[in-house]
Amino acid sequence: MNESLLVDYLDVDGRCNPLGLDTKHPVFHYTVTSSGYDKHITYLHIVVSRIDDIVWDSGKIPASEHPYITYAGPNLQSKTRYTVKLRVWDEQHLPCPFSKESWFETGLLEDGFQADWIEPVQENAVPEPEIPYFWVFKPRADHRGNTDRCRPAQNMRRAFSLSGRVAKARLYASAHGVYEAWVNGEKAGNTYLDPGISTYQKRLYYQTFEITESLQEGENILSFTVADGWWIGRIGLIGSSCQYGNRLGLIYQLEVVYEDGRTQTICSDSETVCSESEIRYADLYIGQKTDLRMLQKGWKQPGFDASTWKPCLVGTESKGSLIAQPIDGVIAYQYLLSEAWLTTPSGECVVDFGQVIAGTIEILLEAEDNDYLKLEYSEVLDESGNYLCNIMGRNKDQVDELACTKGRHTFKPTFTYHGFRYVKISGIDRHKILSISAIVLTSELRKTGEFECSDEQINQLQQNIVWSQRANMFSIPTDCPQREKMGWTGDIQIFAKTGCFNYDLKTFLSVWLGNLREEQTEDGGVPTIIPNFPKQDWMQRQIGGGYNTSSGWSDACILLPWYLYQCYADISILAENFICMQRYLGFIKEQAAQIPEGYDQFTDEQKQRNQYLWNKGYHFGDWLIPSLLKSDDGINLGRQQTRDVVGSCWYAITLDAYLQICTMLVQELGWPLQKEIAEKTRLLESVRKAIRDEFVTAEGRVSDSNLQGLYIMVLQSKCTDAALRRRVAEQLVSLLEKNGWRLDAGFSSISFLMDVLVEHGYSEAAHRLLFQKKSPSWLYMVEKNATTIWEKWEAVTEEGKVENASYNHYAFGCIGDWIYRTIGGIRAGSPGYKHIIIYPDLDAGISKAYCSLVSPFGTIICDWQFENNIYTITVQIPVNTTAELRVRDVVLRLGSGKHDFSFKIPCKGVLLD
Repeated sequence: MNESLLVDYLDVDGRCNPLGLDTKHPVFHYTVTSSGYDKHITYLHIVVSRIDDIVWDSGKIPASEHPYITYAGPNLQSKTRYTVKLRVWDEQHLPCPFSKESWFETGLLEDGFQADWIEPVQENAVPEPEIPYFWVFKPRADHRGNTDRCRPAQNMRRAFSLSGRVAKARLYASAHGVYEAWVNGEKAGNTYLDPGISTYQKRLYYQTFEITESLQEGENILSFTVADGWWIGRIGLIGSSCQYGNRLGLIYQLEVVYEDGRTQTICSDSETVCSESEIRYADLYIGQKTDLRMLQKGWKQPGFDASTWKPCLVGTESKGSLIAQPIDGVIAYQYLLSEAWLTTPSGECVVDFGQVIAGTIEILLEAEDNDYLKLEYSEVLDESGNYLCNIMGRNKDQVDELACTKGRHTFKPTFTYHGFRYVKISGIDRHKILSISAIVLTSELRKTGEFECSDEQINQLQQNIVWSQRANMFSIPTDCPQREKMGWTGDIQIFAKTGCFNYDLKTFLSVWLGNLREEQTEDGGVPTIIPNFPKQDWMQRQIGGGYNTSSGWSDACILLPWYLYQCYADISILAENFICMQRYLGFIKEQAAQIPEGYDQFTDEQKQRNQYLWNKGYHFGDWLIPSLLKSDDGINLGRQQTRDVVGSCWYAITLDAYLQICTMLVQELGWPLQKEIAEKTRLLESVRKAIRDEFVTAEGRVSDSNLQGLYIMVLQSKCTDAALRRRVAEQLVSLLEKNGWRLDAGFSSISFLMDVLVEHGYSEAAHRLLFQKKSPSWLYMVEKNATTIWEKWEAVTEEGKVENASYNHYAFGCIGDWIYRTIGGIRAGSPGYKHIIIYPDLDAGISKAYCSLVSPFGTIICDWQFENNIYTITVQIPVNTTAELRVRDVVLRLGSGKHDFSFKIPCKGVLLD
């Protein structure tokens, strides 16, 4: 027995002790620690049990290369708790003790819901009027205050009786809308805005709640409040409503097991009664209004007189899309106390929480009858220090209201959420507010990465990246928590590598990719937003001339699985998305082959390469280029001037990733893809040649343009030979230098910039850009006291003007990935960090850095310091991996364990002490 070897982590489908799984073959993931060195796993033994009965005993089996085990026992039973334990053998064939037991509990599985959908008595929701899409970008008086079209949330309650002591009780529930549930007045679970957002037509999540301790013998009350949420409420750039329906609905099923073995099931039916809520409306964009004068006290408790409440209507809606929620829900991550109470130059009362977040507030107040509290949310103050509503667009109000009765009240609007740092308070005297806190809301995710260095501004940049990620991991990966709250494919495609360092996103993004596959169109196209809200889709097609696709955005269907594989080495991610990838490449091929306007005037060479250039259809291009945004039509100019080059380069980049995916599927799963690889290799060569011949001159100029992003994209596409590539790189560096080493790149190109510079020998230029403090740059945001990543590089101008923009967009935080690899020094030498390269950049101007990553195999640490030519480093390598430490021209091979080194490093070379 090897007592120094320990299975220290064991999850199920990427979650710790998940309650309610609809997976027939869950995947177990484990990590192992050891105090020894160069430890490897040779065998493993996993046992899955139900109570005291072993369901699956794998016996001693060879360990696979990666730490994932797929359940291979008998069919799992629904509504059943299973325990899991695991042990492994080391390279000397010594076993370790069994791990501490983990558990998982299945959901309804094939049984599905016995219950039916019910609807409260209600009026149909009124859809927002259609408006021209260009109204989105212009302030209008009628964009705000449209609450007359909002309607009340609905309260529902169900009385039932229990005739004995309860051993186990589970509540399964979902809604058309967002809901909260209570049992005898006690909230079920700790999540917010259930059931979250997904592709509702194909997959609507239900939640499983453990409520055993909340029940009692005799009378019990199940109660629910349902509000509009994503189902009915306003969502999308044009603030449209009724995306999926115009009526609220609820489904629930309570399963009770008595201590004597009897069972009882209580289902949503006409015995559930309803009444309008004191929540007069709740909208994800507009906000929530609560009128305490309409509160029916005690309605969630037994003994309440509900004789005036009306029976709910039993619906006929399909239950086929209901599946157990495959990710953890949105939780209250942190409570922030007010940092300052401000009286602005305009006399406004504003609370500053010191940090831009996504969330809501909790306020305790002592009120008089008919006091009326109004809360308005913003991420910034204007240049004079006054409150500024920084978000334009219809229905983007971000306002919560409370009509009071006499007494002490707690107001916590939980059927909406906002992006904010500042809250303007009006309608009530400040002395009546006893306390106020901001509640940070985010999907529950496991923190995996840490980075800190000797430069405090770089540290602040890292904190800004993490805060923006936290705000936008919200049931899906969103772009921002205020104006849009949508799953833009381009944003997460650009940010994913950084995001997967900071948090474990394997399951979260894999589930989102499942939604993407559901939304893929018949022709293979992938919408730019997932889920593809129907009325947002209409708007995108208005903008895109009939298309709702774009290079760099839709490419996420290929690039994101590839990034996830590189981070987590789970081949199933590539396998389950492969058909989607193939269909998407077919879509691109057909679109690229379209005959453009003016084709008759093309030369023969131009006609020949036309089919390989993805410059047809709609493309966002290098989105939000700083120099062009100074023009009133800057967004459209950037798209027009970059779409052809950027679209074609994305074609090459995506094809290259696809070919690597095919190679992995051949190597790991034995898929017969050799013919596909040969065909796509020829296609990639043709695409690269077409890009080079169409856009790149012999001097390395790209489309005779001075836009940095075009040169970055050409270099990343690898479309030139070595000599021409050097000239393109020289042109890029010349443009950077002429711009004072400041950025002039947009969404598409920015994530590639630092790597193409280093790859072509311009590390010093990369360092200049990283530490640049003038606009546009990463540290310019820090200089302007940003606490998150901005949507636009110059959201606050050098003159101090505060723009109407989002101040919580994570996309430009993609620099994090480069920082962790180069300054932090942790690089993946093979997928999933099975092999690790420790290679800190000692010439970046940083004297010390600490970087750690919980990889699929365990924790990697690189902790280094470089002073007076002495380089000291502590490295931790997980069990079952190998590593190499690179210092200048020296390479040391390392096995698992903790290693300490000290080197004397003169100007060149390395001396080992």
